[in-house]
Amino acid sequence: MCTKRYAKEYAAMVLLRISDLACPLPNLPQPATSTFAPTGGSASARLIEFICSVKFNGCANRSRAISRRCVIEKQCNNLKMKLKTTTYGILLITIILTSLLCGENAKASHLRLEPRIVRGRNVSPGQFPFMVSIRYGGSHICGGSIISANYIVTAAHCVTTQIDGDNFDTTPSFLSIHAGSTHIERDGVAVQVSEYRTYPGYRGLMGDLAVVKLSQPLNFTEHIRPINLAESDPPNFSNVEILGWGRLYQDGPKPEILQHTSLSSLPHSQCKVHNPHGDESLLCLSPQRRDPSGVCNSDSGGPAVYNGHLVGIANYVKGLCGSPNPDVFANVAYYADWIKENSDLQNSDSENANVENVNAENLAIESRDSELSNLENVDSENTTLENSDFELSNFGDVDSENFNGPISEFIHSNIKMKAFIATVLTLLILGEEAKVCESKRQQRMVLSSNASPGQFPYMVSLVYDKRHYCGGSLISANYVVTAAHCVTYLRDGHIFFVDKSLIFIRAGSIYLSGEGIITAVAECKTYPYYDGFRNDIAVVRLAQSLNFTDYIKPISLAESFPPHLSDVIVTGWGSLYQNGPSTEILQYTSMLSASKNLCKMLFYYADESFLCLLNQKDYPNGACSGDSGGPAAYKGSLLGVVRHAPCGDRSPDIFTNVAYYANWIRNNTDLKVSEMYLHIKMKLFVVTVLTLLVLGVEAKSLDFELQPRIVQGRNASLGQFPYIISLRYRNTHICGVAEITTYPGYHGFLGDIAVVRLAQSLNFTEHIRPINLSQSDPPDFANVLLAGWGRLFENGPRARTLKYAPMASLSHDLCSMLNPRIDESLLCLMTDRVNPNGMCNGDSGGPAVYDGRLVGVANYIRGQCGAHHPDVFARVAHYANWIRENSDLRNAEIFHSESRQSNQLHCKRNPTHRKLWSMIFPKRSDK
Repeated sequence: MCTKRYAKEYAAMVLLRISDLACPLPNLPQPATSTFAPTGGSASARLIEFICSVKFNGCANRSRAISRRCVIEKQCNNLKMKLKTTTYGILLITIILTSLLCGENAKASHLRLEPRIVRGRNVSPGQFPFMVSIRYGGSHICGGSIISANYIVTAAHCVTTQIDGDNFDTTPSFLSIHAGSTHIERDGVAVQVSEYRTYPGYRGLMGDLAVVKLSQPLNFTEHIRPINLAESDPPNFSNVEILGWGRLYQDGPKPEILQHTSLSSLPHSQCKVHNPHGDESLLCLSPQRRDPSGVCNSDSGGPAVYNGHLVGIANYVKGLCGSPNPDVFANVAYYADWIKENSDLQNSDSENANVENVNAENLAIESRDSELSNLENVDSENTTLENSDFELSNFGDVDSENFNGPISEFIHSNIKMKAFIATVLTLLILGEEAKVCESKRQQRMVLSSNASPGQFPYMVSLVYDKRHYCGGSLISANYVVTAAHCVTYLRDGHIFFVDKSLIFIRAGSIYLSGEGIITAVAECKTYPYYDGFRNDIAVVRLAQSLNFTDYIKPISLAESFPPHLSDVIVTGWGSLYQNGPSTEILQYTSMLSASKNLCKMLFYYADESFLCLLNQKDYPNGACSGDSGGPAAYKGSLLGVVRHAPCGDRSPDIFTNVAYYANWIRNNTDLKVSEMYLHIKMKLFVVTVLTLLVLGVEAKSLDFELQPRIVQGRNASLGQFPYIISLRYRNTHICGVAEITTYPGYHGFLGDIAVVRLAQSLNFTEHIRPINLSQSDPPDFANVLLAGWGRLFENGPRARTLKYAPMASLSHDLCSMLNPRIDESLLCLMTDRVNPNGMCNGDSGGPAVYDGRLVGVANYIRGQCGAHHPDVFARVAHYANWIRENSDLRNAEIFHSESRQSNQLHCKRNPTHRKLWSMIFPKRSDK
């Protein structure tokens, strides 16, 4: 029998210990599902009563006295024994208490990959010469440790992104390291990352380790030196140094000077109590109780050092910066062999020790090198285990801590050999399946079809030191488009151009050698805001013009984004699979375009300048090393430029969206203005005293598809819209244009308005009249009329008779919510939800009219014709003064004039113009 006091104190002690891991006790919320609601009493008493009401429903409806007796008896006889017999019982109660007592707070207490340094001290120059800063796009993101002149060790989550349980690699070219300085910005040297490898069993919390290879070796000095890997765990409760440039406290600032502090190493058994995920691959370091310290955000991947050896790599923590919970590190001793095998470190003599006659239940394993050489496809790097104690779990109900025998003794004497035994046992147990898994992981053909001669005549190879290193696309006889990172390099945080005299272009052949034409490079230009990550696009001017043949032809630039899941062709001479050989013959594959929204979901940094392409469902394909700068083509147009090539690992390939940069490419090359492009430029017309209108064609695509559109329109009556005209290009004009003035601030989709001065004045009739400029916006949700001769629906025919349709005006606040790029110079009109209408191709520059006044000029839309997005117009009230200053309007009174003076010059009419005249000013409407 248990006394009341013993039962209460014991239960309270256990429950308080468990609940402390999840949430603070002072303000425990009352569970909504419990009918037993104790009032008053100590926290321990309330906890006992509550656990009884949840666990033993029979007590819940009794009186308080009976309930208390129930708690005492059942806690003593049941709960106490269950909690003492197994730690899994404790974990179960922890989950119950966390979910019922802590509510939303329990969610916040989940493990977070936000390592952190708090209460640290400044590091002296040269004190920790192995410490490096890992940069992404030039900005510090993580710490790392130098283990040789060519390799860095860090955390896997520093070089990958995890989405829905899947890991997506970061492009190595986006990463660099900064070494040799304690200051985050000054001094030291910066080196680009060439490649990296994450631990094969990395699953978010476990196996969080990576080795990073540098593009060039470091020169060792007193401020740059490697650190040795630990071969064993630090002694229990010993002082371990940690360091980093992370935040000084939760949500606090980041230091400029490297910080360091000491933590205490915990025994593995205690680490597992604090961390249910823990096994011998993890190392727990606990802060001092009176002086909570530890790592903080941006300290991930940083080192934990004991006795001058690297013992840990910062992985994750529970809670906030400076909390009393232990910080969790990858145990370097556990991964030492893997690190050495995947870097240029040489094995020490102790690691070459042979293992002989390891026996377990008649299973003999000899590990001498001569005998291991007979095993086929034994690869410890690429063979992963779901459970670190896999080899023990296959021998029945075995207590791994108390198990005695050859295997147990050997494992406890050498942790690294335990991993080796587990690998061999896995191969022996799984047999051929292990080989199949390995084969699937390595042998992935990404660009698996040979191109035919002349199939992709725009494809070129960028050659450096007589070797192919990037792809490119011929866009004219003198210019090639490629990725900016193909013609630049990063040094000390700054971007420099590769010496153009060392770069050549090979064109006209599907082979990398023996055929085609090689020409030198005269000039390289990158997008002005290229920062090593964003705006990764460049144009290359050739030293001499190319002569077009069947094998050398330019490709046009895409003007819009492809539909979701469209087939896009990717070409290149890159590696056939991860770390595999490159190909001599040009390869191509078909990938699927992802919508902008999906791309943004997969990569938070992806904006309109990015293009995501997905692998085919049946097999992983895509770009790989050596394909950078190469083209992604859709319907014969250059849609994207390769920037991130994950080599077919089922993560999306990232491309630069060419349509977003189309204007910049044209402005920096000799591309002739195509009909479409000229129509886009001439779309910027507006209204003079007597004419309104701008009708361009096919509006361009920036971050939206600029394709203004009239859909679901009705035929206009003769004279109903006497102010509208049709602007023609490459057609005989009735009257010529003398001058075009665009708004000075025009740059793509802002300031998209222009005034056109005619070569001859128009004679006003009942069918030709000017429209007044509006001085204010239409009221919210007012009916605004649109008119134009654009397409009747997406990719449909153009209207032969002028069409018009009503749309609803939106307030500026509502418009900016729907489209974040909207400012006060733009006006939004919303389509009918039931019968979607609006503008379409060929309606650019057309009028939006309210109460007989011009309120807007058609600029662009989002999506396709008839989509449920607002159409965007230049707001005439905003530009009214500029229109007057650049036309013959002098004041508002002139605009209100309805003069029909007849002494103006007439446009000449001749028989060749009659047909065009009837098309522009129809005499009757189509019935």
